[in-house]
Amino acid sequence: MESAFSPLFWTLALLFFALLFAASRLGNKILRVNLFWIPILTVSLLGMAIAALSTYVFVHFRNR
Repeated sequence: MESAFSPLFWTLALLFFALLFAASRLGNKILRVNLFWIPILTVSLLGMAIAALSTYVFVHFRNR
């Protein structure tokens, strides 16, 4: 929890937000897809996969 209050964490969070915001506003479709949609979808799918795996493990081992 300490890292959430770290200045480095917030600096990186703001930097990533600014980069993704700028990439989402690009006029070139190929750059927008490569710099915005691919990273966003990758992170979202990874998060959903971790949540699904955690749920599966919890349900599977709850009855043992």
